[in-house]
Amino acid sequence: MRIVVCLIGLMLTTSALSQTVDPKKIEPTCKKNWPAELQQWCIDWLKNAAETKDWKIIDAEDVAVSPRKYDGQKVKLLGLQCYYADVDDFRCVTSTPAVIFAQKVEPVPARLWLQDNCHQIRTALSSDKCRMSVRFVLDVEDIKEDIVSGYKKRVILQPPMIEAIPTRPKG
Repeated sequence: MRIVVCLIGLMLTTSALSQTVDPKKIEPTCKKNWPAELQQWCIDWLKNAAETKDWKIIDAEDVAVSPRKYDGQKVKLLGLQCYYADVDDFRCVTSTPAVIFAQKVEPVPARLWLQDNCHQIRTALSSDKCRMSVRFVLDVEDIKEDIVSGYKKRVILQPPMIEAIPTRPKG
């Protein structure tokens, strides 16, 4: 619970960042009784927060309807439920027919977090601790479609790597 609260603070802190980030202000923000790997994740992420403006925030519904229009773009999807499905198999689901299957999650603390805390379907699909925003470059070659339950279309995005970022809980 404490880590989730700290991650919420991290999300709120980054929303106020400008183009230039003062490292002297970052370090104290990220060192409030956090585990070492989370502190480094926080520091690295805040230093790179200015890059966020280069990522196109898109809705999962848009991806489900017409994923090819984002070909070659840096995209960010918000509030996905992500989990560790198997070795080299991380999945993020939405309330739409769009799903993400990735072999690799970066940064390492995000991957370890999913492996340790989001490895059971019941927990992963209902817990705020498994809610992530993900960023990746969408390539048309990584888009697949299939039919689930005999009639539901599903759009599968299979980027080789996703960057997972904790998301503030609902409510």
